[in-house]
Amino acid sequence: MCFEGPNFCFYTTCLNIVIFSCKRKKERDKNKSTNK
Repeated sequence: MCFEGPNFCFYTTCLNIVIFSCKRKKERDKNKSTNK
């Protein structure tokens, strides 16, 4: 199971997937704030 918070990630069994998705989320959030 993976849990993703707004600014951080919890991971138990899918470390690489969570880190990857968190990186992607940060990029998306960055793009969102620059597009405003």
